[in-house]
Amino acid sequence: MPSPIPQGDAEPGAISTGGGFDPSVGNSGIDRPDDVPVGSGTMPAPQPLKNKRFFMSADLDTTRINRDMQRYVEEVINHLTSVDGARVKVSLEVEVETDDGFTQQTVRTVSENCRTLKVRDSGFEG
Repeated sequence: MPSPIPQGDAEPGAISTGGGFDPSVGNSGIDRPDDVPVGSGTMPAPQPLKNKRFFMSADLDTTRINRDMQRYVEEVINHLTSVDGARVKVSLEVEVETDDGFTQQTVRTVSENCRTLKVRDSGFEG
């Protein structure tokens, strides 16, 4: 006759779950957020994610640049600048290419105007 297994010991190969449920403890082993009372039976509804950043990029028609810029300011930028605490940054990016190259007069005039206007980054390339 095999010897009895002492109480509290598992059979060889058995997986221990670390103990059973003790109703006197009052915890079912399910983690709950601190703001949900134990036994309430409901979890708080997840909060929708808040959009915290906006970005855009647009190509402007050089023959209608004033009109297009005004539309972006009125229809987009003004709405964003009216948000309390919004940090708005508007940048201008310009790229110009020509097959014939720029004259020295154009290079000198544009370079000086960029310095005067305190353009952050500008230059001509070959």
